[in-house]
Amino acid sequence: MATSPPYQNIPPVPPYYDPTSSIPPPPPPKPNSNNASRSGTPYNPSQFAPPISPQQQLQQQQHQQHQQQQQIGQVPVGLPQNTGAPAELFIPAVLQDKSRDDLLHILHSQHLLDALYLAHHPSSPQNLTSLTTSLSSNAAYAKRLQSLNAAVDHQRATTSSSLLKTRQLERSWREKENEMDVALNRFSARALHARLGQAVGEADAVSRALEESFLEDDGLGDADGEYIGGAGGGGGGGSGVKASKDVDNFVKSYRGVRALYHLRKERKERWDENRVGGWR
Repeated sequence: MATSPPYQNIPPVPPYYDPTSSIPPPPPPKPNSNNASRSGTPYNPSQFAPPISPQQQLQQQQHQQHQQQQQIGQVPVGLPQNTGAPAELFIPAVLQDKSRDDLLHILHSQHLLDALYLAHHPSSPQNLTSLTTSLSSNAAYAKRLQSLNAAVDHQRATTSSSLLKTRQLERSWREKENEMDVALNRFSARALHARLGQAVGEADAVSRALEESFLEDDGLGDADGEYIGGAGGGGGGGSGVKASKDVDNFVKSYRGVRALYHLRKERKERWDENRVGGWR
């Protein structure tokens, strides 16, 4: 059974095309470029273009340089950034007769670009004057700082010496303060309260000792040797009692000791109840 040849893709008729109109139809789509006749040398329109004058060539080179600078996105140091139209760009006259290689070399040399700007740009003298003024001002500030440096060094040395002396005086004061605290410790509130409690105990002990000595004494050591006899006969037979003079002396001494005891005890109680002025 014979097979029929494959159908070729017939390009469709463009829509809305009227054969009766005077407007020519649109061109058909390009055929497939796999043909052997289309695999040769490509068509280059520049081969048949008319020759370019040197002025046009220079303008094209300048336009390419400007595009390269825009692609790089960096403005050379020392060159002012021109934000105006391309017609306002500065082009030195010395570059008019330079070749493409020379222009590319200048474009990639930062020192040459700086030299061209400083030597030929109209705003270079004004910028140079401003730069010179700024440098002079900076030099004046530097001299002033150098003159102030000596004064600052002197003040720093004086401050360091004063700081050392202050620290020595502070250590001496700490030592004197410790000595003062030790000397005044017995006059502190805690020490005085302890001494008052001890004095109360001492007064009570003295009164009790006085009582015991009076009760235990048998009366043989009386200074006047006077006795009061008992009911059983002569003077030496009964137990004697002390003379009224000794009793009066004991009562007087005992009252004084007990009065001192109660006075100290009352002061201690007032202190314990925070009723002492100046110690609250």
